[in-house]
Amino acid sequence: MAASEKISQMPQNQASKADSPEENMANPEKLLEETRRDMGKVGLFVSLLAVVLVVVFFYGINQNLTGLEHRVDELAYLEEDVASLNEKMTTMDGKISAVEGDVSYLDNSLTTLGESVQGVKSQVSGMSEEVAAVQEDVTQMDARVAELEDLPEKTRKMLLVNALQEINQKAGYLGQQMSEEEAAKLEQAQKLMQEVQQGLQ
Repeated sequence: MAASEKISQMPQNQASKADSPEENMANPEKLLEETRRDMGKVGLFVSLLAVVLVVVFFYGINQNLTGLEHRVDELAYLEEDVASLNEKMTTMDGKISAVEGDVSYLDNSLTTLGESVQGVKSQVSGMSEEVAAVQEDVTQMDARVAELEDLPEKTRKMLLVNALQEINQKAGYLGQQMSEEEAAKLEQAQKLMQEVQQGLQ
């Protein structure tokens, strides 16, 4: 029953709203009121649209700011990494300079050792000339020549053993200043030098 009443009332409402143009012209106040009502609806629609646009615009700006904050944080982390790398490079440069100094010292020591060996060879050569000049008898000369022939070899071995001991001690000192991997390689070299030293003794 209520549904039929609504159906019967709707044409009357539509008829009242759909007034003829003559009636609207005859009643300008009603026309003005309807125009204001329509303009109010348009204004409300425009306001809602503006609010939606402002919300969308604000959301976009917020997303951009969030992205910028993430990028700034990433740049801060990168700056910390670069600073850490610079510190490591400075430390490595210091270690390399120390190793270069030690190598230079070893080179100087080997040069000095070579000069010492050369001096010993010169002395041995002079002794050989003196022994050759002294020929008291054949038996003593043969014995002394045999001793002098063995003496340079023994002297050379003794000097080499001493030099290897000195280098081994310096290598042990260097091993304390190096990393574990470098110290392991240096330890292998020390073992080889010890084997050579044992072979010379």
